Amino acid sequence: MRKTLILILLIIASISGSYVIDTYNEYKKAVQYYGDIQETYVTIKASPTAIPTSISVIENNEVKINNNPVTKNSEPITKRHTTTKKPPISINFSALRKKNKDVIGWIYNEGTVINYPIMQTSNNVYYLRHLTDGSYSVSGSIFLDSINNKHFLDDNSILYGHHMKNGSMFASIEKYKKQSYYDEHSELWLLTPKQNYLLMPFAGLVVTPSREEYFMREFKSEKERKAYVKFALENSSFVGEMAPNAADRIITLTTCDYTFKNARFILVCIMLPVV
Repeated sequence: MRKTLILILLIIASISGSYVIDTYNEYKKAVQYYGDIQETYVTIKASPTAIPTSISVIENNEVKINNNPVTKNSEPITKRHTTTKKPPISINFSALRKKNKDVIGWIYNEGTVINYPIMQTSNNVYYLRHLTDGSYSVSGSIFLDSINNKHFLDDNSILYGHHMKNGSMFASIEKYKKQSYYDEHSELWLLTPKQNYLLMPFAGLVVTPSREEYFMREFKSEKERKAYVKFALENSSFVGEMAPNAADRIITLTTCDYTFKNARFILVCIMLPVV
């Protein structure tokens, strides 16, 4: 009986050990892969002398709120925030998209591991477990919700990324639970083939994915939008530098959280077009 028990324990230990080794190799593969992608397609620009971010509003006569044109003849008019600050990196999208046309952008958070291509396909399953070259990986890819506009023109664009135990992918956004981390990483960058954006986080909070209002792509009314922003600000783990106005588009970065079962941590940011 004792020999049988020992044999069973040895088999379990062998299987567990094999699983740990396989997981480690999967992590290592993904880290190496994304490192090679970054070296090949990303150019880090020389750090300029630190200057304040210039934030202004679009000075044209027309903006769109919830995809409806609003002109100066229709009061009140709200204008989008913009920035003249330039991103610290550039991406060779033409070469990258020759490898995979599902690449629609790049997400970058200076001083962190977030430095990844953004994918989008017809579903929200494929890139959970595939790299940009189509190979299987538990790390998957960062991807835009399949129903979002691929040019990030919706009221709210949703980006998904795994919370990997080695700290890769979107694991680090959970660190925005602390004000001190936000203070050190108050800006992210979204680069696309057509437009670059400075991302200004204004709220970070733990939510449940069953609540649809946290992941709305379009707001049905300005009242609904204000309610969403108000809730996010009141429940945020940090106090940001600015809040969105009615014309600003926002982007939501989401990953798994372990505060409770099926929890998600979302980092909600204002998208400031670089002009």
